[in-house]
Amino acid sequence: MQKKDKLYLIDYIPMYLSGNTIRKCAFEAGCSYRQMRDFLLSLGLVRSKSEAFKLKDFSYYKGKHFSPATEFKCGTSVSPETQFKLGDIPISKGKTYVELYGEEKAAELKTRLRDSRLSIPKEKHPRWKGGVCVRSTVAEEYKNWRKAVFERDSFICQNSDCEFCKNKRGVILHAHHIKPYADFVELRYNVNNGITYCKDFHLKSGLHKRKAGGIYRKVLECK
Repeated sequence: MQKKDKLYLIDYIPMYLSGNTIRKCAFEAGCSYRQMRDFLLSLGLVRSKSEAFKLKDFSYYKGKHFSPATEFKCGTSVSPETQFKLGDIPISKGKTYVELYGEEKAAELKTRLRDSRLSIPKEKHPRWKGGVCVRSTVAEEYKNWRKAVFERDSFICQNSDCEFCKNKRGVILHAHHIKPYADFVELRYNVNNGITYCKDFHLKSGLHKRKAGGIYRKVLECK
């Protein structure tokens, strides 16, 4: 059978009517999309736009452009009168839910927000540690270590002839780890690994800068 008479395309009509797209039918028939579409148009079998959308057949729009009146162009805004311009203050800035939505709507939003937070039981949360706050435990250990270092050094900067505080009392003090906190886990809260420095010397003397090719940080020990 010759393909010029298009009669062979009749065999693919059931395939199209079963929900396949024109492009797929044309591929199976070995013809072009236009030939299959024109053939179905001549028989009045081409789907309407609504039917095509239901079957997810978007071949109708392929290669077509919308009118200039409805087409969104790059660099243009839909509504220049209402768009947010540079320097404008957002209408919600500095306002509460009550001022924005009213008391009834604000109460509803707060309830929904609270329920969303409580939707996961605390015991099933991935960060649940059995009710023990690890952060508070670490903070308490550090406070005790820091206080012990200060008391041992009599609350005086241990940098000899310190140019910042002149080794006087009454200045802001920092407890410095002689061996780095991150590298020596077992010595983090060892009092012998701590030394008292004034704030300015501790922050400005380069104690926490790493050496160019070394592993440990530069440590200035008391002379």
